[in-house]
Amino acid sequence: MAEQAQKWEKCAKEMLPFDDKAVIAIYLYADVALKPQATKALQKFRQVCSLQLPELRTVDTDTLERAIGWDGLYNDAVREIVEKEFGFKTFVDHYGAYCWEHKRHAEHVCGDQYGFFPFYTSEKLLRKRLQEGVV
Repeated sequence: MAEQAQKWEKCAKEMLPFDDKAVIAIYLYADVALKPQATKALQKFRQVCSLQLPELRTVDTDTLERAIGWDGLYNDAVREIVEKEFGFKTFVDHYGAYCWEHKRHAEHVCGDQYGFFPFYTSEKLLRKRLQEGVV
């Protein structure tokens, strides 16, 4: 199962857009109100990745939610934008939340939860906040 899960995670990382990874991760780790959006994103994942991984057609949703590290996929997607595109330095604060230093405002922005950057449900909103310097 672990080897299969790694393949599923690799496909999710490469094939799903930021917004889909975000709603799944936020639903699983922070806000159950996003269940409808997360369900649609998981269906999209199943459609996109089942071409490469046919077994996904028969795997139940609970297994997909547990087997894939959606938290890591979300954090990696945020880190990619924050570090590589905006050039901000990222770090982990003393509470374990993921943060970045905002160059223009000499301040840092941290997630509200251990092991996460701040939650943004869309790439567009994250980019807007990074450009404006507003959390």
